[in-house]
Amino acid sequence: MRWLRLILLFAGVLLLAGGLATGWQGQRTRTALEHDLTVEAAERASGVADYFNRARDVALLTAHNPVFTDFYAAPGERVAKIRRDTALMAEVNSALAYLQRLYPGRIGEACFIDSGGAENARVVSGKPAVPNDLSPHESHNPFFQPTFALDVGQVYQAQPYVSPDTHEWVISNSTPVPLPAGQHAIIHFEVTMEGMRQAVAPEDSRLEAQIVDRANGEVVVDSRVPQQIGEPLAVPAPSWVPALAGRSAASGLMSADGREMAYLRLPASDGSASNANDWVVVVSARAPHAFWAGPFAAGPLLLDAGGLLLLAFAALGYRRHQRALAEAAATDDLTGLANRARFRQRLAAMFVVQPPGPAAVLLLDLDRFKIVNDTLGHQV
Repeated sequence: MRWLRLILLFAGVLLLAGGLATGWQGQRTRTALEHDLTVEAAERASGVADYFNRARDVALLTAHNPVFTDFYAAPGERVAKIRRDTALMAEVNSALAYLQRLYPGRIGEACFIDSGGAENARVVSGKPAVPNDLSPHESHNPFFQPTFALDVGQVYQAQPYVSPDTHEWVISNSTPVPLPAGQHAIIHFEVTMEGMRQAVAPEDSRLEAQIVDRANGEVVVDSRVPQQIGEPLAVPAPSWVPALAGRSAASGLMSADGREMAYLRLPASDGSASNANDWVVVVSARAPHAFWAGPFAAGPLLLDAGGLLLLAFAALGYRRHQRALAEAAATDDLTGLANRARFRQRLAAMFVVQPPGPAAVLLLDLDRFKIVNDTLGHQV
């Protein structure tokens, strides 16, 4: 029995320590994951903001190229200049093509568009369009009116759409060209959503990143899914998107679908750029198993309860053992009756409880009786 009590004691301490340790470790793992997600969300959001800022800077730099002012300053009708002034148009097309050097691998189309809605020049994948292929009706595009409403030095960034020229999902970046009074034109170019996906993809393979459009509740960028030509934008919205879109906080943490998430809302405007997108960057990772997620999770609590139960059994066994020892110390081995130690205990208790007075004590010397009986037998 002694070994059993020791085993119960050791196992109880082990289980209790294991429950506390696993609960603490689970909480530490969860806290570290939330920190990593928060930092990564900030970095991914910064990457998207840098992506937009770079597009804005490229648009402004291109719009201030004097070749576009020279186009309107040159004598002749606009259409005639496009068709006949090959040297001037070569410079215009070269300025548009230079965009791809400033933004390598991300720009599919760049245009120089008149306020009447007609294209003055267009370059697709580095190749200038011939005059007959230039569109006369760009005014129906969603970027047209908002861009012409801007002041010089401002950039409009439109919502994603499928480019009619490259057939890719793109974002339009457009800005007014600084021209003399009475003349208006814009520079417009498209940045691919696949390039945006590459910019937002986390380096840590444990993490995933999405960009959620709060306006329509759609996922417009998913780091796991390359944006292919002809495919829908990103992926169907997961079940947690409506809950995220309804949050007013600019940043925070949330849990859904077995994943831990950190989100950060992107600013729609910074004064020099107007962005039609109300986006939230979300970085997520698989959540630690809820069974071991913290000190009050089911796993650690079960271990703690098991340890306490075994310790209780060990304590109960020890108490019973002590009682047995006390009982043996106060009992005669031969007769099983109370011995002198028990007699003294009872006598002391009696005098404590009862008031002082006459008392009679009968003492039987059983050991002496045994000796005499064994020696003389029944004759005594």
